[in-house]
Amino acid sequence: MSSRRAPDNNSGLKPVQKIELSERRIKLRIVLVVLFIVIALAAFAVGIIFYLSTDAGWRQVEASAADTNCSQDFIFYYEIQNGGLDGTAENRAVATSYGEAAVEAYRIFNPQERFDGLYNLAYLNENINTKIEIDATLYNALALLESYGNRTVYLGPVYAYYYNIFYSPDEANAAFYDPYKNEDMAEYFRRVAEYANDGESINIELYGNNTVMLSVSEEYQQFAKDNAVDYYLDFFVLKNAFIIDYLAESLIEDGFTKGIITSYDGYTRTLGEDRQFSIDVLDKNGEYAYIAGTVSSTGCISAVRMHNYSLGSADHGYNYGYSDGTAATAYVDPADGLYKSCINDLIGYSRGTGCAELMLNLLPVYIADEFNSSALSALKAEKGIYSVYCADNELIYNDKDLIVTVTSTSEVSYSKKYEE
Repeated sequence: MSSRRAPDNNSGLKPVQKIELSERRIKLRIVLVVLFIVIALAAFAVGIIFYLSTDAGWRQVEASAADTNCSQDFIFYYEIQNGGLDGTAENRAVATSYGEAAVEAYRIFNPQERFDGLYNLAYLNENINTKIEIDATLYNALALLESYGNRTVYLGPVYAYYYNIFYSPDEANAAFYDPYKNEDMAEYFRRVAEYANDGESINIELYGNNTVMLSVSEEYQQFAKDNAVDYYLDFFVLKNAFIIDYLAESLIEDGFTKGIITSYDGYTRTLGEDRQFSIDVLDKNGEYAYIAGTVSSTGCISAVRMHNYSLGSADHGYNYGYSDGTAATAYVDPADGLYKSCINDLIGYSRGTGCAELMLNLLPVYIADEFNSSALSALKAEKGIYSVYCADNELIYNDKDLIVTVTSTSEVSYSKKYEE
């Protein structure tokens, strides 16, 4: 079995700010929606003025970078403070900072491609059983995973097949790689998960000063050779969580603190200053997904939206929706390598935690056999992580500062419920 990733054809996606919905009803395979949106974005200047100056106000910023980067996975808005030529210079400076960070992040977390002078994830994958020094950002990410006892990074050989599912051209191809539809795949995923969860088979030793060693047993090396495994480590669903934190922190370090970044797979970071934010709350209800309501508040936040169904091309590369309404997703149980979720939709956010740490807290709640609302209450009490989800036509939230508006139409009606 080959574990090579299918070609990435996601770069053609264009961001959508917001959509108007008739009766707020959304067919699962065709919805296009930006998941987190800054309220009251200003419009761009028009005509020749646009080419000569940038008026003060919110702008979508494109990364200014000549090299391959990760910005196609993100939408970045920034509030330009100056007008005229000064605004043009400010916009250019933001775009340059964003571009530099997007290039670096793409390289650091790349599991297969090496870059001169950078000791990234691919470098670690290639240098097993050898003590090496790696990039500081990568080291810190691995240390954070270890602090949470999270070993999902070791499931690289499983994730390679999930990429094949997500980029499949048709259902037959997707089903071939899907462990729920192909017993041979399920067995392979189980075997990889056994190795991934065994510290004697594979483990990363952290020695401080960015020095690590990826230890891989001879037995696992032979298994990898027999199954054409290309690499052992991949951040997968956590990759853009770490990347968006890196982008945000790089921009803040460069003095840019008036923006918001959102990824297509559901992560959002605001930059350094309190912002009013608004989140459309989705709920899969039978055949359709509905916007159950909208929640809004103010703060400097990290946020994530998780869902177990396809949102059409907005999700392309992150899950695969079948014609029967089910979907293969990136929420993989480290115990057996199978995708799993205990609830259709879950939104989590924090005013003091980055997206990576936010996800490390939420994943055990979401990837479970049964939904445990008390675990969300504990995260609020212990770590200031808030949540929003729907159940039985109720929009349930646990942040008293939220402003909540629920949907009521001829087809579906929601009520709101606060839980401590």
